[in-house]
Amino acid sequence: MKVYLPALVVLTVILAPVTAASQVLGTRPSYIYDRADILTTGGEAAINSDVRSVDDVTSAEIVIYTIPSFTGHGITKDGVEINDRDMLANYIYNEVSLDGIKGIGKADKNNGILVLYSLQRDGSGGSMRIEVGLGLEGDVTDGTAGAILDSYLVPAREAYERNGDTTVFDRAMLDTVIALGTAIGYSSDDPNFVLTEPVQSDELTSEDWIFIIIFIMLFGGVWAALLVNGLRRKRKGLSFFPPSSGRGSRGGGGWSSGGGSSGGGGGRSGGGGAGR
Repeated sequence: MKVYLPALVVLTVILAPVTAASQVLGTRPSYIYDRADILTTGGEAAINSDVRSVDDVTSAEIVIYTIPSFTGHGITKDGVEINDRDMLANYIYNEVSLDGIKGIGKADKNNGILVLYSLQRDGSGGSMRIEVGLGLEGDVTDGTAGAILDSYLVPAREAYERNGDTTVFDRAMLDTVIALGTAIGYSSDDPNFVLTEPVQSDELTSEDWIFIIIFIMLFGGVWAALLVNGLRRKRKGLSFFPPSSGRGSRGGGGWSSGGGSSGGGGGRSGGGGAGR
């Protein structure tokens, strides 16, 4: 028995890394692409643990992608670099191959989320966007995505622009991931999976509704008085109201959606989400 003990020890040492590797959660090789180098090693590890757990439990994929600037990042479409924040986020989500995987979220569920952040703002003053897959737009609405950005990454951006300290992004990005995971139904007993502060509500408070009601009552009274006055003048041969024109319509557009490959990745986004 003693003869085989050294061999057993060697075999255990060899197999240990294989066993550990088999326990890695998630379906993607990587979820974090920190091209701007704004996350510390510890911060990235904490975020990576959470996004892998979210994928393992819900199958939803949350990918973080940072860049130094909207110019010079090298991501092109038809040979032209994409410098617009929203177009870049949608293109990375749907078309850019990340570790050989194109599309975020599972192809049959379209349940991916991309968090794009640039250290420098684009020409319109924006620097961040949450791009939401078609299958998660009911859970992470445009309003929810905007509220999450306003709660964590917007304050971090302001702090960074004041003092140049990138360490503020560790906690801000982690809070963003936790808020997104919670929004899509993920929960954890991990004591570290807790927001530093709640997401800012984008719903109207009771005080807001009181103000709106008072405003409508006052405005309605003024409009009624003008209407009565106009009718009186019209009876005298004066036209109070100018001829009305046809109503215009509004519409919106977005990037078209499509299919994807099976397994990790392959999900599509139709342009849902929010930017700041």
